Amino acid sequence: MALRNPTQAALLKKPKRRKYGNKPFTTTHGERFDSRAEYRRWQMLVLLQDAGDILHLNRQVHFALYAHSYNGAAVDVSTYIADFSYVKNGKEVVEDCKGAPETAVFRLKKKMMLACYGIEVKVWRERK
Repeated sequence: MALRNPTQAALLKKPKRRKYGNKPFTTTHGERFDSRAEYRRWQMLVLLQDAGDILHLNRQVHFALYAHSYNGAAVDVSTYIADFSYVKNGKEVVEDCKGAPETAVFRLKKKMMLACYGIEVKVWRERK
């Protein structure tokens, strides 16, 4: 049977495999996380916020990464999307949940976060 409707063909197509094999996870409330490890870390951070240890907890925070050109103007280079951002002891903390090895792009963006904002990105790995 030939499928003439593009919608039917799209429904039968296998989902594309993710680069590092992580499986997206959706909670019962409809919140989407890139992995179960990221979701578990979120739950830990919510408990810390409820206890008053951290403040202003956010997910998927966008940071513009920029460089200065020869004439001193800031040039938008890229965007870094942090998994989590919060304030602890008056300092902003940015976390990224990693299950796979760090890529060269991530290492570059991590350095640019330090250069642009003075924030060192904390990498969180789940222990097995």
